[in-house]
Amino acid sequence: MGYGETCMGCPTSPVLLTANTVLVSDDDMSDEMNPLPFMDNWIPSLMIGGGSSTTTTCRGDSGAPLIVHRQGVAVEVGLDSFGYASLFDNGCDNPDAFTELSGPQLAWVANIVPQVAANWGTCIAADGFAGTTYVGVTMPNLLGRDEASARAAITGSGLTVGTVSHRNDCVDPGNVETQNPSAGDRRSREARLLPLLKPSQDGEVTSPGREHSA
Repeated sequence: MGYGETCMGCPTSPVLLTANTVLVSDDDMSDEMNPLPFMDNWIPSLMIGGGSSTTTTCRGDSGAPLIVHRQGVAVEVGLDSFGYASLFDNGCDNPDAFTELSGPQLAWVANIVPQVAANWGTCIAADGFAGTTYVGVTMPNLLGRDEASARAAITGSGLTVGTVSHRNDCVDPGNVETQNPSAGDRRSREARLLPLLKPSQDGEVTSPGREHSA
């Protein structure tokens, strides 16, 4: 999407143009942008590739969005940044490098444009469960997991396991019943997640209706 040239040396477009194209892997983009061994023009953690030899960006398209459709929703995943060109290649018939809108770069954009974070809505967090992902860490969903799995999910999200409380009511023993903060909540990486676990029959328990810290 953009107002750029439609061919090398052509005038820029007076109207906004869009085109369907493909995403390109980091390996292929590295080969494209680094034709010589000493080159280091491709940074996978900061960039995403898009375009083909027949459908790509050209001069005048810088800053244009790269959009994919996920479950019927248009999602901007990149901003046009640069393409490879040389004396033997004008660069308007190759995949282009886009600034990838994820991680710290997306956090920066959201900081400058608060509406970005406000409209993120529900998405799938790193643990595979639905959660609202904002800048920071999304609380994993621990409900129904056993203690080992719950602890692994907490630490795998970069969080610290807080006090684990146990309650003995002999219903669905051994699984997490509640958690605080709730799944999908946004917290800093210093947050501590506190699960309430129903112990297994041979686990340590207290009198019915009472809780203790493990």
